[in-house]
Amino acid sequence: MKSLKTALRLCAAILVPALSGGAHAEETIRIAFIEGLSGPFANVGEIGLRHYQLAAESVNARGGVLGGIKFEIVPFDHKTSPQEAQLVFKQAADQGIRYIAQGNGSSVALALSDAVAKHNERNMEKSVVFLNYAAVDPALTNDKCNYWHFRFDADGDMKMQALTNYMAQQKNIKKVYLINQDYSFGQAVTKAARAMLAAKRPDIEIVGETVNEADITEHVDRLRPDCLVITLESPEARPGLCGFLLGRYPQMKILAVAPEKNTGCFFWAIVDIRSRQVQSSQDAILSALRNKPAAIPVESIQ
Repeated sequence: MKSLKTALRLCAAILVPALSGGAHAEETIRIAFIEGLSGPFANVGEIGLRHYQLAAESVNARGGVLGGIKFEIVPFDHKTSPQEAQLVFKQAADQGIRYIAQGNGSSVALALSDAVAKHNERNMEKSVVFLNYAAVDPALTNDKCNYWHFRFDADGDMKMQALTNYMAQQKNIKKVYLINQDYSFGQAVTKAARAMLAAKRPDIEIVGETVNEADITEHVDRLRPDCLVITLESPEARPGLCGFLLGRYPQMKILAVAPEKNTGCFFWAIVDIRSRQVQSSQDAILSALRNKPAAIPVESIQ
């Protein structure tokens, strides 16, 4: 929520020069929220939309900005398609909306960034600012950098820099396996992990990688890595495979990197063997068996 309020303040700050120059003061700052609001990732898009709406409502309830200007969040559905995202961006621009927000999917963000740059080159007097809250492909602020694009999150390389710094200090990590989905963020994490580990700990062996979680049990059983590196769709989510794999291989560690927040997750298991004295009687033994302590769950830290 804090970063979203920062985005709203940024919109207002960009508007200040126009107002101070005598331009007609707008009554509402409209932000086009361009996300996948239908299809398999609709729930993710809807959550993001609601966050933006709550942030706008919070600012508006306090009187808005710049003497009472309010915010309006206008949703557009890109259906998780870069091509569709470019079409709905044109619709937003044709409606006179000067700010767009997107974050779920770097492939969509790259398409939008390119569309914004081309639009602004042709229509400087109606230029649009792209507020990127979670698309973390490093290309967006490197070789595909765009003056009109502003990202609030650390990119994939920054996140992997921190993660590999930790891994380099763990002398017991000798073998690493990479599980990263076959899309822009997952590919960036795999590329960064290979390059950074080679530079920081050349003795660490990357024993394999996959984009398919269905293969991982067989691979882990055969290769026995000390650490798995995975990408998460959401920083709050714990993948189902964590509990199964750590239950079966408790000595292994799982390091996860996610978009949206400048945090990752470290998953590990604790094997705790406990004992207590039991009298040599039938009642005492049955009582001990019926009241055995509950298993200690796998925990995560951020």
